[in-house]
Amino acid sequence: MNTFGTAINCMDGRVQVAIHEYIKQNYGVTYVDTITLAGPVKVIARRKPFNLVKDLRRRVRISVEIHQSKIVALVGHTDCAGISEPDELQKIHLIESVKRVKKWYPEIEVIGLWLDDDFQVVKVIL
Repeated sequence: MNTFGTAINCMDGRVQVAIHEYIKQNYGVTYVDTITLAGPVKVIARRKPFNLVKDLRRRVRISVEIHQSKIVALVGHTDCAGISEPDELQKIHLIESVKRVKKWYPEIEVIGLWLDDDFQVVKVIL
C-alpha cells in the first residue's frame, strides 16, 4: 500500500533529497508531497503574508485529506536565503510553525526538521 507524508520545505534544492529520504526512512511512507516556499517556517510562524499562509494551508489540506498523509514535517535549514536571520531565530520560527500546523491538523503527527551546514537532518523538533 502506498502511503504519503508531507514536507513543508524551503525551496532550496539542497534540502530536498535529505528531507525526502529522512521522512521515508523514519516514518515508513512511500511518497513525500513537497510544498515549497522560500523560508516557509517564518511565513507560517508570523502568519504573513496572509495570502501565502492561506495557499500553504490549502496545499497541506490536499496532501492530508486527499493523499491521507500520515505525517507533516516543517523544515528549516542554516543559510536560508528566504530568512536572513541567525539560525537560533530560524529555529524559533520552526518551533512556532510546528505548533500552528498542529492546530490545523491535530490528528496528524507534525514535526520540525532542522538541517545543518552539510544539509543533513540533525534535529527533530516535536
